[in-house]
Amino acid sequence: MNIFKIKEFCYFINMESNLLLSRTFMILGGMLVLTTFTARINKAFETPLETFITVGGSFLMLFLIMFNAETYPMNIIFVGIFSLFMGWSLGPTIAYIGENFKFRKYLKSKQVVSKSVAKVEKSNIEKFFGAKEEKHTVYYFSSFNWYNPSCFIDGSY
Repeated sequence: MNIFKIKEFCYFINMESNLLLSRTFMILGGMLVLTTFTARINKAFETPLETFITVGGSFLMLFLIMFNAETYPMNIIFVGIFSLFMGWSLGPTIAYIGENFKFRKYLKSKQVVSKSVAKVEKSNIEKFFGAKEEKHTVYYFSSFNWYNPSCFIDGSY
């Protein structure tokens, strides 16, 4: 009776029947490791050239993966390089979102509120195309006295 249970267990862990699933998750795991590694290295884009190379390299790798989908060693290499480019661009994105979140949390703790102000009247065509967009954000304390606008933080009023 124990022999049958062992055979059933061996049937479920048989790698040959789950070979496609195993290889797929191995490739996916490798991609995630590469993406995580490069996302931890790069925290900000220092130059516009770096941004251009990252975005251009990502699209180049996508096209190379598409055209070399049937060639075995090259498609895996291109997927790995694509993962490196994605991680390189993901690091600054996560840092930017984190900084904005921390800044909003800090402003909320100090009871500072913000609103967007547009200063110029525009025609309908200018509104549609966004020409002469003079919209900016004004920060003020939640206990703001509207009759005394000298307590704006940015000092523009």
